[in-house]
Amino acid sequence: MMVSVLAAVLEFQRDMISENTREGVAAAEAAGKTLSRPATLDPDQAAKVVETFGEGAAVKALARRHQVDPKTIRRVLDAAGARDLPGQARRPPGRGRRATPAARAGPGDHPRPARPARRPPARSRRRDHPLPVCPG
Repeated sequence: MMVSVLAAVLEFQRDMISENTREGVAAAEAAGKTLSRPATLDPDQAAKVVETFGEGAAVKALARRHQVDPKTIRRVLDAAGARDLPGQARRPPGRGRRATPAARAGPGDHPRPARPARRPPARSRRRDHPLPVCPG
């Protein structure tokens, strides 16, 4: 019975927290506050990115120029539909990476030999072992 009462109190408390959160979000929206993370690129910068990409600039070069991650540039370009230009071939995912030496090897080639095993760590002296005494 004690567990049932405790469970009911905790459920009531959880419902109160949820209700207060909903009310706070509604009040913030009514006040015109932005509830999301601020954009990395403002609308003018995003328009410039789309324009420059249309002129042939690479995504990584644009990311370096605006000091953002390339994923941010791709997100801006996708939102503007700039990456889906007609006549532009899209590579399937995972096709742009270099092959490993083993995958590049021909039928008669052998992959690079494995590295030798690591040396075992040096032994430390046991604490109960007496240290050598220098005569003197």
